[in-house]
Amino acid sequence: MQLMVRCGLRVDEIAYPTLDRLRWSSSGDCWLLEVPRQEHEGERKEGPRWIPKEVAENMQRCSSERGRDAAESIVLVTTQSVRRWVKEAA
Repeated sequence: MQLMVRCGLRVDEIAYPTLDRLRWSSSGDCWLLEVPRQEHEGERKEGPRWIPKEVAENMQRCSSERGRDAAESIVLVTTQSVRRWVKEAA
């Protein structure tokens, strides 16, 4: 939920974040997450999204607690499951 509410990720982007896509900005003032963005003609390209410090820490903690490596998705669920969670939370 944090990835959607605080970071602006869409439902279909929730399974995409991994720790190796999370980085400290080159200016050294915030966390960024590389996520796909839709381009014209159906081609997807990556673009950075700002991630609050607390969300980045939660991503790192979640990945560590579940024993995931840096290239493995932090949230291993289907888009349908995420939609169900949002509906239940509402």
